[in-house]
Order: sequence, then structure tokens, then C-alpha cells
Amino acid sequence: MAQEALRPLPIGLSEWRDLRTQSMFLVDKTKQLLRLTKGAPNKMFLARPPRMGKTTLVSMLEDLFANGERNFAGTALYGHWTEPTYPVIRLDFKDITGDPYAYGSAPSAYAYAESLQESLRHALVAAFCHAGCPEAQEFERAACALWDGQQPSQFSIFDYFIKELAQIAAQQRLVILIDNWDYPLTQHLGNSALLRAVLKVLDTFYRWLQALKSPRFIFVTGVLGYREASTIMGPDIQNISKRPYWADLLGATPEELTTSYAPYLERAAQRLQCSKDELLAQLQRYYGGLCCDQDAKVQLYSPYSLNRFFAPLLAPTASAAVPQFRCLRQDDASPYSLHRLLSCCQVDLQRLQTLRDGADLTLTAHELKEIREFSQELMMPLLAETGYLSFKEAILKKHTLSNGFSWQELSLRCGLPNQEMATAFNAEVAAYLCDQLNVPALSANEARLKTALRQAIAQGDIAQSCARLNDLLYGIAYSAFSYFSRDHYLLALELWLRAIFPEVGAQANDDHRSAPLVVKTEQGQSIAFEVTLVDCIRYAHIDPHGAIAFDCQQLDERFLLPTQQQMLSAEIASEIAVTGIALLIDTRLHQIVAWRSTTQTAESCTVVPISDLRCHFELKDGKVDIVTTTDADKESSAEQSTRTEG
Repeated sequence: MAQEALRPLPIGLSEWRDLRTQSMFLVDKTKQLLRLTKGAPNKMFLARPPRMGKTTLVSMLEDLFANGERNFAGTALYGHWTEPTYPVIRLDFKDITGDPYAYGSAPSAYAYAESLQESLRHALVAAFCHAGCPEAQEFERAACALWDGQQPSQFSIFDYFIKELAQIAAQQRLVILIDNWDYPLTQHLGNSALLRAVLKVLDTFYRWLQALKSPRFIFVTGVLGYREASTIMGPDIQNISKRPYWADLLGATPEELTTSYAPYLERAAQRLQCSKDELLAQLQRYYGGLCCDQDAKVQLYSPYSLNRFFAPLLAPTASAAVPQFRCLRQDDASPYSLHRLLSCCQVDLQRLQTLRDGADLTLTAHELKEIREFSQELMMPLLAETGYLSFKEAILKKHTLSNGFSWQELSLRCGLPNQEMATAFNAEVAAYLCDQLNVPALSANEARLKTALRQAIAQGDIAQSCARLNDLLYGIAYSAFSYFSRDHYLLALELWLRAIFPEVGAQANDDHRSAPLVVKTEQGQSIAFEVTLVDCIRYAHIDPHGAIAFDCQQLDERFLLPTQQQMLSAEIASEIAVTGIALLIDTRLHQIVAWRSTTQTAESCTVVPISDLRCHFELKDGKVDIVTTTDADKESSAEQSTRTEG
């Protein structure tokens, strides 16, 4: 019997009309849309993480208010909308840009504000014309003509222009829809001068918005919420971001997954050769668990991740492509990249490491307050609003003073919502921390080194793997090593290995202690790396042939064997990883000098030959010592190597 044809999944499409005309698959959210548009208040702000469907929601609102229900046939809303049509003014601040170099070769906050104001004016003209109000063009011409032959401020032109636009608002009930409102702010989080320029432009715009007479509906959405913006938008625009009543407005709930995605679930279970319950459990583990409401009740899936996961099912039957559970986020170029956002705030390393280890944090509502744009108290709100933190439990604690006065304080137990976000979080944080430690990333130009390291690890050639990792460690400035601990070395390894393998990260333990680094290769192998730091030169001696060598037995018994036993007790090497590798890094050489490997069938201990290490040794009072190498020596060595290769 032929299987039911699956509808195309809307990957890369967000406009409601396109989704309907191309018969794309959709989770029907129109019942919630009806609630949003019918009740009070009629001025709302909603913040949600990236790729949750905000732009599609704005597009649906535009179509509904501009055209009525004609494009909603077959949805829960159809037959329940009785209102007339309205002029809809839709703005997307992704398309409204400024240029700090607009007035010269040197960057200027004033130039940025002026050009951003001009871009906003052009966007308003286009939006009003699209809504059937062409007189906006005349208003713009009149505003510019007032300063004909002069060099007026764009703010002066804009002030005159929006006062004229108010005439349209006085004659018609407008619908104002604003998407990605925070985009200009997020692009300049680390630049207070440009941020103030953006806020100055927004202040002018939102003062005009507040003054509009009887608009039918105002809806503002974006990723981040800022306290300053709440002041700018005015008290009439209600923030519904954490209100439980609106928790399911975006995203797919577990119930919507099992009903709306039912044909995709059935097909995926067949391809993966598992039961539907097993598939749902894996989907929950990888892509579920996101909760944005302050009651921590409604769990959500990102539609983007679900659609990407099910996309292989739409391949031709002959190919029988199988969906894969993996991280589907690609945030490197996003203005909401966590690596980029963390570099703009004061980072709490202890809390970051707690989350990396898989543990939860309990945060007060005060700690999760809206972001204050010009403060350093950004980290936890940033994590929550970009989707890296999910609310798992709401905790109300009662406080009573000696005079009898009492109040309740809301706290939320928060943690990484799922495996996908944990993978993305660990990658972003590792990149950020390595930047702080001046650890060089594996660039695209180092293809030969990446290939050699990939092949060595995939083939189980630990000697070559350690040699290539030592090449990378040698590239770190000696001055950086003064800050290095065991965790820093693992971070460096994680950063490099993430450039090669699809899945790399610390494997969380039940007691959340710091865990080994686990790499999954393309061949399905799992390899766990653990690091121990020792002054290995203390265990070097002169062998019978007069050569300098490390005492393999002492290094193994004192350091490598206990590290291996710790890995086994954590059930890393025995159950999770096919191979467990305990690395011994010398605290002065900053290179791997020995390792112990454990597989399901064998174990061994190996010491790197002294001749393979990039250092010089000498005898002092009959003892082996290292001749200190400076960063200048490294540069000289690199130049000599380049000349030799040439």
C-alpha cells in the first residue's frame, strides 16, 4: 500500500501567503492568533528565541488584518473573523540599517544615527504605500523640501515627516507590526556610543507610536527585551513574553508534535526502525524542553529544528534518507551568536561551567529581569532570551520580616533545554573562552593538519593524534599558559576537535563533576579524552645509553593509571566511549608527554620520546632540566621552518 505523501516542510520560508500557496506543512496556531487579536490589550510586545516562528506570526497578522480570513481556509480561525480590513504598517528592523561611515572615513555615532533615521524614514514610506496610503511619499518630499539647499539633520526631517504621517493615523485605524525590533541594538552590544545612537532613533519613533490615536493593533517582536526599550515603548505596550497564557503562541507543544506531525513521526519511525514512543523520547531529548513562561509549565519544540530533522523524509523513496539526531542550529553568522553576545557582557565563568557540566541553576526573577542596555548584568538574561536557558521549575519562597511584613519571591530553576542546545552552548562557550585565553582556532587554511588529525583519531592512531595535538599546543603563546588549568587544556582540545568532528563535548556526570571530553567520529566511534597536568621533568632520567628519557612506569602508576580508573568509575570509557585516552601534559613543556589508552579489548601506556618534543634539555647537578623557550624562539623556529619548506 502506497504511503501518504508528506507535505513540504517550510525550511527557509516564513511568509504566510507563500506557505499557503505552496501548500506547506504548518502547525495550526490560528486559534491562538484569534485570542491575540480579539482581547485586550491591543498593544503587545513578545520576545522569543531565534527560529521560533516570530516572522511567520507577524506575516499571519499582516494577512489577517489586511485581507481578512480569505487566506485562512481550513484553519481553526476560519469562520470566526468578522472584522473589516485595516491599513497594515509592517516594519522589519533587519532591513533598517545605519552606516557609521556615512559622513567620512572615520566612524561616527552621529553618522550612524543620521543614516539609521533616514533608513527608517524610507521604510515607513514604503510600508505606508504598501498599505494603500501613497500620500506618505508626498509627506516625505515636503519634509525634504523644507530644507532645500541646506544640510538639515535627518532628525529634523524625520520629526516633520512623522508629524505629517499622524494625519493618516487620525483618519484610519492602523495596525502596526514590528519584527526584529532589537536587531540594530544587538549588532552594537559592545559599542555604547552606537547603542545610544540606536536608542535615540528608537526613542523618536516610539514617541510617535505612543501618540497615535486609537490604533487597532500594535505588535512588536524580537529576540531580546531591554529595559530601556520598555521605557521607550511606553506603558501601553504590554510585555507578554513570560506570561503563561501566551506560552504556546509560538513553537510546537508535545501535543502538537504528536498530532500535527503524526505522518512525519510514522515515516521517521519506519526509517529509523524504532517505535513511535522511542522516537518521541529521542525528539524530546534532542529538541524539546524549551520553556519560556514564568510558571515553567508549557514545554516547546523549535519548529526550525523539527522541520530540519524531518526534512530527509521528503527525499525520493529510492534514497530512503534517514533523519539524524544532531545539532541543527547554525548560529555562527547570527547577531545572536552566544560567542558574540558573551564578549559584550561580564561573564560568570562558574555559572557557565555549571551549565557545561549539565547541572541546573536556580535564579531569582530579578536575575532574569529585562536586559539593561548599558550595564554588565547581561549574561543570564541573554542565555534565557536566546533559548540557551529553559525554565524547568517555578519556586515561590515566602519572606517575613520581624515587623510581620511578608512577601513572596519568585525563583526559577533553569538549565539547558535539550541536547541540541547543549551542543551549541558548549561550542559557543568553548570558542569564547579560547578567545579569552588566546587559543588559536583551526582555520580553513590548516586543511592538512585537520585532515591528519581526523585520520589519526578515526584510525585509532593515538601516537599521531598526540603528535598533531602537540603541534597545536605549540602554537599557543607561552604567556597564555600562565592561566591554564586542566579545564583550559580540555577547552583548547574541544575547540580544535569541533572544527573536525560533528559531535564534541563534555559528557555530564550524575554528580555534575567536571567530565572528560567525548568525541564522536563519522564512523560512529566514541573517544573520551581526559587530561592530567604534571611537572614531568621531575620523572626524567639518563638511560643506560646516556640519553634523556622519561620514567614510563612512574608516570603511569602515579598519574595515568589513577586518571584511567577515574574515567572508568565515571563510566566514560567502559560504556559511553569505545576508547578512553588519558593524556599527561607537562606543566612547563605544555605538551603531551605520555598517554594511557583503554579500549574494550586492550589497554596500554606510552611515553612520547624526548626527541619528539619541541624543547631542549640540559643536565643541572646531575638532574634533567628544561631549557626555557620563549615566544620569540617559537617565532624564529617557525620562520626557519618556513624557509626550509620553501
